[in-house]
Amino acid sequence: MLFLGRPCVLPNLFLLVISLFVGLVSCTFVIRNNCPYTIWPGTLAGAGTPQLSTTGFQLDSGQSARVVSTPEWSGRIWARTGCKFDAFGVGMCETGDCGGRLQCDGSGAAPPHLTF
Repeated sequence: MLFLGRPCVLPNLFLLVISLFVGLVSCTFVIRNNCPYTIWPGTLAGAGTPQLSTTGFQLDSGQSARVVSTPEWSGRIWARTGCKFDAFGVGMCETGDCGGRLQCDGSGAAPPHLTF
């Protein structure tokens, strides 16, 4: 963009400030279980981003949970089904299992899963 033969700095500076602000805003994912059975959401951070506050939890039918992400988080959130875990969080899921643990902690998801 030119103004009187000189580069217009103000719009570029404005875009830079907006970009920095947007990069600092976190996102809250609301996960709601509309299924008639219990699910166990799992999360996995992408390369270079920290894990979310929880990487696996139980969500009964009709319940919802909020999971807050860090700025510029990337990764996966998926529903696991048919899970059974012991008191130590060790077990297995019929779908979406992540290494036989309630907390995924960096273990990938067995399909099916969605990537965001």
